[in-house]
Amino acid sequence: LSLEQSVQVIYQRSHLQGLTKGKGQMTAVGLGEVAIRELLEQTGLTHILSVSGINSSNSVTIAGEVAALDRLESALVERRVTHKRLDLDYAFHSPAMDAIKADIENSLADLRPGPTRIPFFSSVTGGHLEGPALQADYWWRNIREPVQFAKVVKSVLAKGVKVFAEVGPHALLRGYISSCLRDEDIQGRVIPTVLRDDDGPD
Repeated sequence: LSLEQSVQVIYQRSHLQGLTKGKGQMTAVGLGEVAIRELLEQTGLTHILSVSGINSSNSVTIAGEVAALDRLESALVERRVTHKRLDLDYAFHSPAMDAIKADIENSLADLRPGPTRIPFFSSVTGGHLEGPALQADYWWRNIREPVQFAKVVKSVLAKGVKVFAEVGPHALLRGYISSCLRDEDIQGRVIPTVLRDDDGPD
């Protein structure tokens, strides 16, 4: 995307998702995808809560209504499963986003993405993706579908990449990437660029 189109995506995506505030929340859970789906089935929450992110083989994020998350967390406490309610008043990657679908697609309808110069791996598809695919429908999927973080990291590992640099204001993904490295029995390294409350020279 050009710089101008990138700003357009960032603005519209953030603005429209912001309109869903108060429609739900999210909880990080120390279980893999199969295990959490089994638990959602056992607790009768399958059609109320959504698996919104598959972070690693032993970590997922769940999104949905607050009362349903409360029920899930009670079940997790009983089973002594690590979990944490995220400090968000949103249920990203869940049906709570459905109300903004038309606005996302309309506001980004004029995107004209070009070919990639550097290989691009998508956490929407979980694999390599060519630049022209990054049109309005892609960005809607980016908002609505589960984040395929573990799958995309393993796709990158399969290409021989062993060193990752996390660019952001506070490194949060190192644990997930390290877990993927262990799953694939690969010796690698995850380097943060900025750590909160740490202004040391390293």
